[in-house]
Amino acid sequence: MVSFLRFEVEVVEAEGRNTGVKRVSLLSLEILQTSIDVSGDVLAPYLLERVTNLVERLGDTKPQVREAASCLLIDLANVPHSSHEAVLERMSPGFQHKQYLVRIGTMDVFVRLLDESRDELEVQTNRLIPTLCKLTADPNAEE
Repeated sequence: MVSFLRFEVEVVEAEGRNTGVKRVSLLSLEILQTSIDVSGDVLAPYLLERVTNLVERLGDTKPQVREAASCLLIDLANVPHSSHEAVLERMSPGFQHKQYLVRIGTMDVFVRLLDESRDELEVQTNRLIPTLCKLTADPNAEE
């Protein structure tokens, strides 16, 4: 099972380098989503190590892939052996990503995580305030 998931994560990673086959990326994210639904407690530690790959999918050109990646990150935060703090910690480099869609997607996931567990994320939110202030001056913020 883990080798199969490793393959799926590698496919998601490869999609960042190969923009020709977006459907494969969406299917891989759907497989990972189903895997979390079925046995998220077992797979959470493995997937937490690969959150940065999922954050890259937040910048995909297809809205379906971006939405699937954000749902996967939210669901990963809610399974046993994972937490909202762990997901936010690993996805925080997305706030300073060079691609504006990744920054927007990261902010969207952050807002959704805050909606679910505001008290849990208070310390991390306070640490992110300088970064969030920089994002308000982002010239691509309205795109």
